[in-house]
Amino acid sequence: MSKSEYSKLVFPDSFDEAWQADVLSKKYFALARAEGLDGSQYPVFFISLYGLTQELEDTMQKLEQSWFAEPGLIVLRDFTYENMANAVRSLWDEGFFDNLKPVSSAG
Repeated sequence: MSKSEYSKLVFPDSFDEAWQADVLSKKYFALARAEGLDGSQYPVFFISLYGLTQELEDTMQKLEQSWFAEPGLIVLRDFTYENMANAVRSLWDEGFFDNLKPVSSAG
């Protein structure tokens, strides 16, 4: 079995169709988590490449910083739920989450 069989993308319980549409229009989402088979969860922050550029420009203007960082940052060229799930599976297989501290765990 590949490691990806043991990861999934988890959204908040209240993540309804209206919220889903809103996320796709804004092209960023910070409330999802990657979850392992043992229930351990890691926060992920999805943003489109365009959204990242905008966020960096806004941050530079408002905070006078020349950088932008978020825990679990994942930049997507095409901002879709399928690409979010594919990114989590690929990153899980690559060991991206191995050295990160989970925010919650079952058991």
